[in-house]
Amino acid sequence: MRLRIIYGSLAMAILIAMPIIGPLAQVVGGGFCIMLCAYELATALRQHDHSKPSLILAYLYIVISLASYYFVGLFGIIFTFAIFIMISLCRPIALENIHHSDVEASLFLLIYPCSLGLFFAMTGFLPGALAPLAILAIGIYASMVDILAFTVGMLFGKHKLIERISPKKTVEGAVGGFFGGLITAFLFYYAIQPIIGSNVMLTDFIIIGAMCGVAAQLGDLTASAIKRSMEIKDFSNLLPGHGGLLDRFDSMLFCAPIVFSYFYLIARIG
Repeated sequence: MRLRIIYGSLAMAILIAMPIIGPLAQVVGGGFCIMLCAYELATALRQHDHSKPSLILAYLYIVISLASYYFVGLFGIIFTFAIFIMISLCRPIALENIHHSDVEASLFLLIYPCSLGLFFAMTGFLPGALAPLAILAIGIYASMVDILAFTVGMLFGKHKLIERISPKKTVEGAVGGFFGGLITAFLFYYAIQPIIGSNVMLTDFIIIGAMCGVAAQLGDLTASAIKRSMEIKDFSNLLPGHGGLLDRFDSMLFCAPIVFSYFYLIARIG
């Protein structure tokens, strides 16, 4: 338990430090975190079914996608995604020892965690105060949903949510997690936003909170389903007491597209 608190506090400190250092730290740091997550999942896939997902393609996809967004915009991301899908599908043509399971594993890696994680790193490209606000929102919304879901489930949980995937999760905990997202909206509006200096409306924070209240828990359940299918407890032991980095990022991966896209629209609409 002590290690969980220590590593959890360290992760939050790093999350807060990135926007303080600047947008470039968010892009580079976020991209590096997603590369580590991809490495953990690729290693787990290799050990489970001996498939050979291409980490080189995953790393190149992350770097080129971020560069494409910077120079071209959203079209660059879409085009890069299409190109790397085609490259992955063509691997058996170029290499004799590549089978369909290897192609499937590579495609899976490009989508999860790479494509979802790109939104985490892309927060650094948002204008002005929206950049630090977005990366903090992803981390804090996801954490608050997890904390409230765990606490309410432990105190009041009686009805199992999806027992075959996560036996300890309850319906009561899921409801608590959803309200955790809504509570976080008020935290951002009244406490965090004045420090950062942005001007996002309370209604927007509540909408984001409602969506993250569902998405964060779906991200957690998705990771649990993947691990259960591979018969593993954690993706790695990188963080003692926490498992791997991907085990900590599972909720954030589903919150990142929501937060980035919503703040992107706010910036475009003005």
